[in-house]
Amino acid sequence: MRAGRLNTRITLKTASTAQDSAGRVTKGPDAIVATLWAEKRHISGNERWASEHVTNTATVVFRIRYRTDIETSMWITHGGTDYQITGQPIDPDGRRTDMLITCTEVQVDGN
Repeated sequence: MRAGRLNTRITLKTASTAQDSAGRVTKGPDAIVATLWAEKRHISGNERWASEHVTNTATVVFRIRYRTDIETSMWITHGGTDYQITGQPIDPDGRRTDMLITCTEVQVDGN
């Protein structure tokens, strides 16, 4: 993999839980798994009207160096936007040098 293509800084995050004084498990702050260099590519996008709001959906693929700790419950943050990981990461050539992560960005216009 050529490092020059990895020109976008992303943050890989996961949800965390916390326990309050009564012993209840609640959602804690987002936990940062890693901050990585990536290549970002827009694959597709669409716009539709749903529940009196315009919903924009974009499919984005991030190429990163190979890792073994990525799960579909995680998400990627880039430029203040969250991208939900939609499938298992793909090792495109089976050489464990890089991987492709497919994500979905959903924006709802509340006007």
